Amino acid sequence: MILYFVLLGAVVLGTIVGLVLYFRWLIALPPGRRTALHQFAPAPMFVVLFCGVAGIMLGLDIETDGMDPLTDREIRAGRPCGATVLSVSDPNRSTSKGVDTFDFKLRVRPLDGTPYEVDFRDEVNAVEAGRIGTPGAEFRCVADRDEPSRLHVFWLEPASTSPTVTPT
Repeated sequence: MILYFVLLGAVVLGTIVGLVLYFRWLIALPPGRRTALHQFAPAPMFVVLFCGVAGIMLGLDIETDGMDPLTDREIRAGRPCGATVLSVSDPNRSTSKGVDTFDFKLRVRPLDGTPYEVDFRDEVNAVEAGRIGTPGAEFRCVADRDEPSRLHVFWLEPASTSPTVTPT
């Protein structure tokens, strides 16, 4: 996410510098040489720049799609639950932090509600991946009260600390 804002800042700064240099060049032209072509010649360059930047930002957004981690406050206020891993898939994406992104299908068992299944994407390091790779593994989790599909799974918590809800 930080990379997203760094790229956005670089684009904004680059666009401002480009516009300033363009207008300085346009003003420096003798009055007889200022034609419509000179005024609008750089327009395709700015369109291409804008489309490229928009594509990069969309690509970053797609890469993190499905990963909306809970904040510390949301974790404290969330619904305690247990999660059982039904399936795991590795979309072959690694992050710069040395962890991999995995897609999980989980059965979530809230203490105060009906169990439900959810598709969940999370970044997991190698130690966690070896432990959670088996379907049937159980972990403690917290679900967002307003949007139950948003979870925080405590991958390193022993299964014995997950809520004792009878599976259905």
